[in-house]
Amino acid sequence: MCGWQNFYSTENVTDDVDWLQGKGSDALGNDAPDVDHEGNSEGKFLYIDGSSGAYGTAILESQLLVPEQHNDFCFSFWYYMEGDVEGLSISSIVARGNETVLWEESTPTGGIWIEGQARVEAKIFIFEDVAYQLYIRGTRNSLSSKIALDDFKFEHEAYCPRKPAVPDIWSCNFKDDVCGMKNVEGFTGTWDRNNTLGQIPGVPDTWYITMHGEGYAAIETPMIESSSSPCCFTFYYYLNGAKGGALSVIPRYDVDDLGEALWTQGRPQGDQWIQAHVDITMLSPVSVVFEGLKGVNQDSVIAVDEIAVFGLSCNVLQPTVIPGQELMCDFEDSLCDFTIEDDRGTWEWIYPRQPNLTFPHADRDHTYNTGFVSSLFLIEGHYLAAPLWNGRDGIVGRVVTPEFQLERTDPQCITFWYLHNGQSLRDTLEVYVRHGLDMFPPAAWKENANHGFTWMLANIPIPTGNSHFNVLWQATQRQRDQDGVMALDDVELVLSACPKIGTCNFEYGTCGWQNLYNTENVTDDIDWIQGKGSDAMHNEAPAADHTGDSDGKFLYVDATTNVYGIATIESQLLVPEQHNEYCFKLWYYLEGSSVGVRITSLVASGRQTTLWEENTTTDGQWMLGQVKVEAKIFIFEDIAYQLLVSGLRNSNDSIIALDDFVFKYEGNCPRLPPTSSTTPQPVGNLWYCNFDENACDLEITGDAKWLKTDGVEPSEDGRAALPLLEPPSGKKCLTFWYFLKGGNMGELSLIIVKDGSEEALWTRGRPLGSWYLAAIDVPVDGDTEIVFVGFRGQNSEAIIALDEIMLASADCSVVHPTVSPGDALCDFEHPDICGYTITGVIGNWEWVFPRADNYSVPHVPVDHTYNTGYGHYMEAPLLPDQEGIVGFLSTPDIPVLEDATQCAIFWYVHNGNSNKDVLSVFISSSPDMGYPLWKEKASYIDHWLDASVPVPRDVGQMYRIYWQATQNLREEHGSMCIDDVMVILEPCGNIGTCDFSKSMCGWQNIITGDNRTDATDFILGSGDTVIDMAGPPTDHTGDPTGMYIYTDTSFGDTGEALLESQMFVPEQHNKLCFHFWYYIKGDNTDHIRIEIQPQDFSIHEIWRHSGQDDQWHEGQVHVHAEEFVIIPIPYQLFIAGMKGSPYAVIALDDFNFTQANASNCPTVPGRPPPTTPTPGGQNVSCDFTNGQCGWTNKETNSIDWRYDG
Repeated sequence: MCGWQNFYSTENVTDDVDWLQGKGSDALGNDAPDVDHEGNSEGKFLYIDGSSGAYGTAILESQLLVPEQHNDFCFSFWYYMEGDVEGLSISSIVARGNETVLWEESTPTGGIWIEGQARVEAKIFIFEDVAYQLYIRGTRNSLSSKIALDDFKFEHEAYCPRKPAVPDIWSCNFKDDVCGMKNVEGFTGTWDRNNTLGQIPGVPDTWYITMHGEGYAAIETPMIESSSSPCCFTFYYYLNGAKGGALSVIPRYDVDDLGEALWTQGRPQGDQWIQAHVDITMLSPVSVVFEGLKGVNQDSVIAVDEIAVFGLSCNVLQPTVIPGQELMCDFEDSLCDFTIEDDRGTWEWIYPRQPNLTFPHADRDHTYNTGFVSSLFLIEGHYLAAPLWNGRDGIVGRVVTPEFQLERTDPQCITFWYLHNGQSLRDTLEVYVRHGLDMFPPAAWKENANHGFTWMLANIPIPTGNSHFNVLWQATQRQRDQDGVMALDDVELVLSACPKIGTCNFEYGTCGWQNLYNTENVTDDIDWIQGKGSDAMHNEAPAADHTGDSDGKFLYVDATTNVYGIATIESQLLVPEQHNEYCFKLWYYLEGSSVGVRITSLVASGRQTTLWEENTTTDGQWMLGQVKVEAKIFIFEDIAYQLLVSGLRNSNDSIIALDDFVFKYEGNCPRLPPTSSTTPQPVGNLWYCNFDENACDLEITGDAKWLKTDGVEPSEDGRAALPLLEPPSGKKCLTFWYFLKGGNMGELSLIIVKDGSEEALWTRGRPLGSWYLAAIDVPVDGDTEIVFVGFRGQNSEAIIALDEIMLASADCSVVHPTVSPGDALCDFEHPDICGYTITGVIGNWEWVFPRADNYSVPHVPVDHTYNTGYGHYMEAPLLPDQEGIVGFLSTPDIPVLEDATQCAIFWYVHNGNSNKDVLSVFISSSPDMGYPLWKEKASYIDHWLDASVPVPRDVGQMYRIYWQATQNLREEHGSMCIDDVMVILEPCGNIGTCDFSKSMCGWQNIITGDNRTDATDFILGSGDTVIDMAGPPTDHTGDPTGMYIYTDTSFGDTGEALLESQMFVPEQHNKLCFHFWYYIKGDNTDHIRIEIQPQDFSIHEIWRHSGQDDQWHEGQVHVHAEEFVIIPIPYQLFIAGMKGSPYAVIALDDFNFTQANASNCPTVPGRPPPTTPTPGGQNVSCDFTNGQCGWTNKETNSIDWRYDG
């Protein structure tokens, strides 16, 4: 059945009978047609089984489809229906149970096969890249009925009309005439037939109607007969030209009864026909009016074609992209479950010509760009407005989205349109992204510039992995003499990276760039002003912008207050997932003494990193500046950051100005202007090749071949060696462009070979998807070979390519200056291993790279830094017949900064025996390392995993981080590895949080010697992998392949499994909300409990729940370390799964830790409420969780109550 299967009933969906595969003669109950759709009596097809005398619904389900491969396709098939049938339907379903009908038919086919066809567009029913299925339902209402299917085809066709075509109630294609439509009298414009525009795809003729003349024009259909069923009104429209006007659709039920506008559009759509469809009520005869309004652009075009009315709802006839409320809101019909929080004022839901609006407001919304009154009907769009009233000061109010619950690992972006008609630099519109219970996040975006009544677009990136968050808009006003307004429209969650953040020409606003709000970390003295040269009152701005336009706007440092000092503008928050490596271009103007411009990065802790600085006057000219922004240089985890652009003005004659900021993703981004120390020298190239004509004498060797425009074959390497060159004097720099694309694509390395030994100078193994420039200092001595080595992985579609190879007689810092990360990062790529110390015991840590052939133990095939075999890392070999501590790896001394929070982050591999070999981390200021803050006992073979360890504040002025590798007796080799160690001045994020999809995230089973004992373990598994039903059939989302942890008591054993967290430190993890999912199938002897234990102190139970039904349930508990930890020492959480009955099932899934107060983190399930005495003093309250509380059956009962605890 090609992956199609009969449906297995779930809690959400059930069916009654099955589909059978066979030919007509196979049907035992006369429940199938005699032949397949080609008339072949031996041809097989699917039919609904009637052999058992049953009838009802049969569901056929496809295999899982992924949107990347099955996003938009045409599904064609043949179907047969005879007798009393309810019908046949095709629908989509996603994991959460949301189902969307894509096609349905209920009319018997009259004893013949009929072709069916439906367009499947994944974006209609899912808003993220998650897998989905198709369901085909057939329902027989009697034993004599028949339903059959044949010949399924999925094809990527641009034209995919529904089959069978739905007969229309009324239609017009304007090929021969206007089908009885008439121009409505009393208008200055008219509608007429024409055929000069481009053809609509799939439509055989080019005729349509278009509006002519100025002002309004309206054309009306004849009266269309009534229908009791839902009807769909469809048409194609064409709107092209700036300020072209608007088009609206209005129903008329009798001469004087105009309904509300069904549809309106006032934005130009470009040179294209667009299909629209809208449901229309037709309980009585109706005509439909198309009303056009010509804008000031008389060359614009408004046209309509292919009008039709069908007797089906639009969602069945042609499903459309209907964004869910959590993804888009245009405020036209409702607030989309957004909430409004009042403060000194409120946000109001308005339309522009709403009566009794006493505050200034925009005369049109953004969605439809309509705010005019037609002679037929009031046509206006809606938006949210926050009035700014005279005499008021403070927060006006807030608008809050519903909580988004999207499981995303790809970029996300909130886009919205706003209007700010307030006082510049005083009134502020701010946007916050609240994650979980983080109630007071920093502003992700803010705007304090007055733009009048112009709608402006803003974008806010959402960090990946934030599956629970909402967005809040806050309007704040200051004392004022006149009224104003802020407004919001068209909020949308875009499932891609935000476009053009940071880019701005400063003509119509500052694009999210704002004058700095002084904080404890960053301050300035004066402000930047947006304006043109003639706006400057004290000659503190250039006469024209950088293009020479005297009316062009830019930014300049304010001099009106006669204050000198620093003016700083700050970007909105940028997230590394979307803004990690890009080219920042700007134009700057410096005139006078002691002036300068500087670009710095800023993270939440207040740490700044200077990226670019200029203090040389530009001699009355605008100069182009450019700097490459690489987030990995100044942050070492995925946290948001900002850019600051500061200008220093120290005299009356100083002029400092900025213009045209551009953020662009370019591989080549040299610093501009070049610094004096990095000015390229006028030297010739030693060797150059652009591959336009040939391979330039590269020596090609290896199992795979480098070919012009081609890469290498899977699992083979290919080498391309430069010719040997005579040694020149001075340093030599090899530059080249490289292109790596495709998952599991392999690696590219640059090595040097001399006297038979190889050394890697550069290596990359992660796909990038575009061309990047590299520059490496290389030896040229007449004996050393310079070789490119490409190794293709298993992805045959991957690309590894080189271009523009140049060897120059110059230092690479001159040819291509770069910024290197500071000492906070160690990637172990250099032999000095960053000053780390190794101390051997029964073995030792070793500095390795996988391609070396002199290692006695199996090791990870790639490092973490570059994901290649030429990258380096630290490895502790685990050898047979040894037992004990292998060795220690320790950092140099790291200073403790006063009042600074620190977190150690590293990547590791544990290729040992689970629960026997242990990798531990200690942080200490003395050789007595104390208690481990982190340990890992589970083997993950060759997978690099990340870990975070919070640094306690009581470690002294200096501390070291120690990694201890310990092995048990073994018969085989193994290893433990460390790479990419970082110490950041931020709290450790997400400690304890785990979805168990890849690992246990630092949670460990207790083993002998851990001061606590248990009888069994928690095991990582899924419904597909558990043995003897020891675990639930699915994870908590209903996915049978989803991973969770369960107690390993597969064969009827009993006992307790005890899980321990890594160490938490109270300074970073004091008040936590621990949310999780749990599963207990058993009786009251089976339970899960959670305990907190300070280091070497007593144990305190904080949550417990006993056996119940076989369902997943939510759990939650507040973890307040200060209740149990008198002094700030590390503590752990323990989770016990107690199996008291032989065949109980205990499982856990999706741990999530967030910062929260107890009031925001209620215990779930709730604890029993306190009992309340009755007036007689006796307590009779009981929730029957732990017994009957003294309640008993009366002896006189004829039937008793039975306790089922």
